[in-house]
Amino acid sequence: MIVHEIGTHLVRAYNGSQLPYKIFQTGTPGYILTEEGLAMYNERTIIDQNDEKFYWPARNLLGVSYALEHNFYDTFQYILALGYTKHQAFKLATRFKRGIGDTSVPGAYTKDIVYFLGERLIRNFIEKQNGDIQDLYLGKIGIDDIENIKYVIRKTNKN
Repeated sequence: MIVHEIGTHLVRAYNGSQLPYKIFQTGTPGYILTEEGLAMYNERTIIDQNDEKFYWPARNLLGVSYALEHNFYDTFQYILALGYTKHQAFKLATRFKRGIGDTSVPGAYTKDIVYFLGERLIRNFIEKQNGDIQDLYLGKIGIDDIENIKYVIRKTNKN
């Protein structure tokens, strides 16, 4: 939790606050995929691959995908089948169905998809594109904004 909340969200917000425009502190459009992906990437670097938490993002993706097409009870049963305890399955089914007035119908709150897809985005950036992880800490920015932010920093430092 510390590496996720402080080591990612807080550090990126602070670094963004040091830049000339407030948007770098609050988040450029589409920053959330990079933000949560980096947080998950950081978490996974300290979690042992034998720890069940290491696989939660992928299992949660499956749970959300299932909840989009099924009711609460069926989603709960599906999550149980993924290997969660009854308590965990109930919490996750509730999490996936939050905001839905009638949980007997299909639908889901899909934020958990962002964690999985974002982590894959970051892993691809670092491992396949040889991206510099430090660039992701310039502020609350998306991967696609890095070069633009560097340009703003260069221009600001010249003045």
